[in-house]
Amino acid sequence: MAPYFAGMSEVSTSRVVWVMRKPRSLGNFSIETSYRTMHQAWPDNETPPQVHVASRFTSGLFNRWHIWKEVRQLSPLVIHITGDVHFAAIGMNHKPLVLTIHDLGMLNEGNAIKRWLKNVFWLNLPLQSCHRIIAVSEETKRDIVSRTSFPANRIQVIPSVISPTFQPRDSEPKNDIPRVLHIGMADNKNLRGHAEASRRTERPPSHHWGALHRATQHAPGTRLGLQLCLQTE
Repeated sequence: MAPYFAGMSEVSTSRVVWVMRKPRSLGNFSIETSYRTMHQAWPDNETPPQVHVASRFTSGLFNRWHIWKEVRQLSPLVIHITGDVHFAAIGMNHKPLVLTIHDLGMLNEGNAIKRWLKNVFWLNLPLQSCHRIIAVSEETKRDIVSRTSFPANRIQVIPSVISPTFQPRDSEPKNDIPRVLHIGMADNKNLRGHAEASRRTERPPSHHWGALHRATQHAPGTRLGLQLCLQTE
């Protein structure tokens, strides 16, 4: 994903900039794929958004402070933070700002202090600078409204763009046993809930489970996911 967006911030004359996280080669795909697909489909008669990819990964206080400084130095008419690096919106009251929120599950993870810090720096403070919010689903919008005082009429639901690589099938697969494929092993992919829902179907023992994942920092979650898959078969 990164090579597609590389260098765009230097050549674009757009009045809108998309702020993207720096993607890890084995771990970040969903946001990058969605926005790459959108960018490639931009009408020829319109200038596509400028793209600014953060120079550092979203980890550690110093890296995040550096990302925040980078975003403050941008000078387009509108800044659109495309997800993940919500904290980059803090204090950006001097120009129109849009934030896309994909989900807020991460705010429930960790001990009490970590949850409080994430609520402050990924939700409450960033939203004070936002003119509009894009939620990728009605459920995400309801979650934002339930956690904050941000006006619901300034939250627009726009589903994530799906790559044209995925096409509907003409017919159902001819499998004797229903097959379920779960993609992604990070906590926010909700493998536990997926497996539990499968157990509660009319024929849970007959489902064949598969889990698609990469070797990332989520090794404990990967082991949990494979255990759940085996238990559900």
